Amino acid sequence: MKFRRLGALIAFMFFSALLYCYFMVSVFTKKCYTQHDLLVYQLLTPKFLKQAPRVSSDWFFVSDTDEGSLLQRSEIVFTGVPKNDVHRAEERLNAYVESYPASREMMSVVVEASAGNYDVKVIHYESDE
Repeated sequence: MKFRRLGALIAFMFFSALLYCYFMVSVFTKKCYTQHDLLVYQLLTPKFLKQAPRVSSDWFFVSDTDEGSLLQRSEIVFTGVPKNDVHRAEERLNAYVESYPASREMMSVVVEASAGNYDVKVIHYESDE
């Protein structure tokens, strides 16, 4: 009976250590997720990106941390924006960035060509300092 309890305690401690290592390493890995991934969405998405106007029907979020500078980079990527709508989408997102009340936030809007359509990104940078 004692050996079962000891074995269960050792297994629990080993599992806890592995879980801790996983979470410590996962901080520095790039994560792509959608709004449907509720836990990740609530934990990783800054308020700024949650409130960004939706300029496309398809979008996803990206979260990444730079190891050296500990700069947190969060993005919302709108995919499949047609060529005729890309300028309007970029203007709408730039207006949102410029009118956002937190003036100390570091944000930008980026447009990238992708297989005949365009991806429009809003990037939010946050430092722990």
